[in-house]
Amino acid sequence: MRRHVQVLVTGSTGYLGRAIVRALDRAGHAVVAYSRSASASGLPATAVDGDIRDAAGVARAARDCNAIIHAAALVAVWRRRS
Repeated sequence: MRRHVQVLVTGSTGYLGRAIVRALDRAGHAVVAYSRSASASGLPATAVDGDIRDAAGVARAARDCNAIIHAAALVAVWRRRS
């Protein structure tokens, strides 16, 4: 199968990131999965462990990529401040 493009997906182990990685893989794209626990994810991608706050790490992961999909996020419950 011919690979179309190589795509970096940040936040690849989150709910949205996993769906994006799988969809890209099904479409024939090469995927680089970037997250704190990418190597343990079992995703159909080249796994790169790293933190989105590490600009040099993200740059290394993106080196041979044609596109980047940013799906990393801090998810927390919001509460009103008193």
